[in-house]
Amino acid sequence: GVDSTCWIQSVQGNIHQEQKPHRVVTNLLTDQPRPVDITYPMLVTAMPKAGTTTIHDYFRCGMGSWTGAHQWTSLTWESYEPRKMTTIGECMIENTNNNTHPFLKGCGNAMVWSDTGVLRSNLCYYPFLHRQGLERFYESYPHGTILHVVRNTSSWVSSAFRWNNLPKRWVKAGCDNGFPTNLNATAEEWGLFYESVTERIRTFVKDHPSLTYIELPLSDQTGSMLHDIFRWPEECWGHKNVNDKIQNRQPKTEPPRR
Repeated sequence: GVDSTCWIQSVQGNIHQEQKPHRVVTNLLTDQPRPVDITYPMLVTAMPKAGTTTIHDYFRCGMGSWTGAHQWTSLTWESYEPRKMTTIGECMIENTNNNTHPFLKGCGNAMVWSDTGVLRSNLCYYPFLHRQGLERFYESYPHGTILHVVRNTSSWVSSAFRWNNLPKRWVKAGCDNGFPTNLNATAEEWGLFYESVTERIRTFVKDHPSLTYIELPLSDQTGSMLHDIFRWPEECWGHKNVNDKIQNRQPKTEPPRR
């Protein structure tokens, strides 16, 4: 592994991993050894509009559809029943309120959790920002992995505003703990907030070195960087939700967004 105190330029991607005895982990699908010892579960801490759907599809492509939980706790929609589905974020909140251990109990039988936030008119929750979600993850999985994908700040801000004015929805929902609270907050203020999220996550993993931390830029090199880590085909990395005009179009097999 890479010593947890060693930081590589973020534009190149970086991996922080506590020094541990070398162990070759084999990809069961391709029988190729991975160059680092990645330990699951993996929590994706990328903010909305920073590749969460694409990350989810990448792991589904490389490891199989059952390995990923994205937004919803169920892995399939065939058995979907109204009022019985819940978001991953709501599951995390419930587990936190009930002091349920482990943290992801009941939140999906997966290995990788992404798009774990909840945003509604009266509820705003992102586990890497609220209710000590990262601490809860660490307490349950001290050797787990955090994957953080970072998008260019100005691109992220522009995309967030185009996505049904996401910043305005955050403010109206009462998002706190670093979120701008003014409906008239500028693009610069939102950009500073976005950058602060990454700094907070970096600080957390520095203080919890048993976690494996992978940070990658969202760019045309992301696929090759992921290939270097996991050895799955670069073609598994694509682009989702590119056209904001079709942002609300959902696959027919998925339940409606609430």
